[in-house]
Amino acid sequence: MPLFRRRLLILGLIGCAHILLLWEGDILLLYAAIGFLLIPMREMATRRLLRWVLGLLGVPLLLVGLAFAGLLLVRQFPEPAARLSVAEAEFSDAFADTRADVIERYANDDLLADAFRRLSTYVERLPLLLVRAPGVLAMFLLGFVVGRQGILRDIERYTPLLRRACGWGLGLGLGLSLFVTLAYSQLAPFAALTVLGFNQVLAGPLLAVGYGAAFVLIAQHQPWQRLLAPLAPYGRMALTMYLLQTALCGLLFYGAGFGLVLDIPPYQYLPLALVLNLLLIGVAILWLRRFRYGPIEWIWRSLTLKKVQPFLAPRPTSPTHQPQPAATGSRIDDRHRDRSFDGPQAPEQQ
Repeated sequence: MPLFRRRLLILGLIGCAHILLLWEGDILLLYAAIGFLLIPMREMATRRLLRWVLGLLGVPLLLVGLAFAGLLLVRQFPEPAARLSVAEAEFSDAFADTRADVIERYANDDLLADAFRRLSTYVERLPLLLVRAPGVLAMFLLGFVVGRQGILRDIERYTPLLRRACGWGLGLGLGLSLFVTLAYSQLAPFAALTVLGFNQVLAGPLLAVGYGAAFVLIAQHQPWQRLLAPLAPYGRMALTMYLLQTALCGLLFYGAGFGLVLDIPPYQYLPLALVLNLLLIGVAILWLRRFRYGPIEWIWRSLTLKKVQPFLAPRPTSPTHQPQPAATGSRIDDRHRDRSFDGPQAPEQQ
């Protein structure tokens, strides 16, 4: 537990640095905070954990549904509907002003002023961010259950379950996402924002489960293994890649960089994201040929274990050469090894 707490604390500090230096939309600090909630839940029975998952997703879903139904009901009465329309018009004007302010701030080249603005913006938006906490905790607990049950260690046994998760997750998730998209484009402002809640509390988790199960299933087939192999280094450097995405987008959009915030229309965001991530996949592949970990993962691991970890990748050994056992104290105690933290291990690293 001390190791786990220290790991979360360092992740939270990385998130704080991310907010202050790069982007107020950080998720790391929330992940670290929610991680501490897992500690008192680690001894719960699996069935009870699954009930928590359902509750953490179901209660917000019920609240969003009630809010949406309430807005539709208010519009059935002339006087309340008129007051609601006035409030929505004021909200739309305020939203437009906020958007203009954000664009102006992104175009600014004063780095110090930007850092303070990012910090104040994060604090202002903290209540909105905390709305995501139940969903995040639910998915963390679901991942805990998957690990505890050994689903990824015995995929053949759990293939029927994975197929059902893939079918229901993608089917319901994509259907609900389509509904949210169409409804958002047609509804009045308050109702449109409320319907987005369905995406947050239900469509997103369903799609996450569906995508995860789909990747596990298709990775069992040899041709797909070769096709998906380049994603493995990218996943092993997930923290570095996340921060590097922010840095590169800051370089493109911020006034201190190329200042393209006003020059790239929204419909170009998706192809830009695909190109950017293909570039980062290539960077991850090249990096891990020389190094054991991504740079931020190495810092995170060294600080967590209170000891500088080996950074350079081990040289390949010939089949006739048997590597000598590591000297005492030169390797990590297996009791403190976190396989998910390391990523896949080469034989000479294990």
